[in-house]
Amino acid sequence: MEAPKDMPLEKPEPVSQEPPPAANLGLDAEAGVGGDAFGLQARRGGSNLIGGSRGGGGSLYGWYAGQISTNLQKAANEIIQREGGIPSGKWAKVSFEVTVDMFGKISKFSILGSSGNQKIDDAVKRAVQSANTFEPPPPGMPKVLRFAVSLQG
Repeated sequence: MEAPKDMPLEKPEPVSQEPPPAANLGLDAEAGVGGDAFGLQARRGGSNLIGGSRGGGGSLYGWYAGQISTNLQKAANEIIQREGGIPSGKWAKVSFEVTVDMFGKISKFSILGSSGNQKIDDAVKRAVQSANTFEPPPPGMPKVLRFAVSLQG
């Protein structure tokens, strides 16, 4: 039986070439109080948590995020120290999100959790703005990464 001539045929929707969104980065560990410098979450018993496999010798995603985190933590510490530091016994934490483009350049920055001190928040912002381009991220790595910088006097 033929379809009526006046009935339009449905066109199939195009298939997306984008990979599915990645889950938040995590570690195979119990959750604890506070966060870590990498913005990782605790996930017990999981494999392929941040791109690696159990017993596979590590994760490129974790390594890459660690390189960025270490660089930004160091830069923020240096800026704060140049500006008089944090009073002894005090500490501050700023959590933030960056978008890393395919070339390894930070293209977007936003503070997720303020330290409550504008001077410290601004120091972290300047640390991100002054960051050099990193090497390109590993294939399939999420573009948006979350970090926390902790500063102590």
